[in-house]
Amino acid sequence: MKIKIEKKSLSRLAVLAAVGSAAGFINGFLGAGGGILLLYMFHKLNPNKSGEGARDDFAAVVAAVLPLCIVSAISYSSRGSLDMHLFLRFVPGAIVGGVLGAYLTDKIDTAILKTVFALLIIVAGFNMVF
Repeated sequence: MKIKIEKKSLSRLAVLAAVGSAAGFINGFLGAGGGILLLYMFHKLNPNKSGEGARDDFAAVVAAVLPLCIVSAISYSSRGSLDMHLFLRFVPGAIVGGVLGAYLTDKIDTAILKTVFALLIIVAGFNMVF
């Protein structure tokens, strides 16, 4: 049995693989940031531009970033670059914040979500440069 793959599907798969690789590289290289690239690409590739579509993009990025972060954390810790004492202090708050943030994502207008996300990126970038 032969499986027929259209050229368009194959090229789209190649783009997705390249974007995934780039997101993984950025996340590993900088310790974060792969999700920003993924969110941009999810938004471009998702035909549903409604509020639900934007929420789906945010949710998909969170799910995709988890394995990226796990791989990055393992890599950093294997080289001794992870302060476990500090890490363990942040985990409980991060878990509570993650649950609360996921709950609020469904309650807040997507325009506000996009604005908050953009502001966080700007503030984080500003802090990294200065």
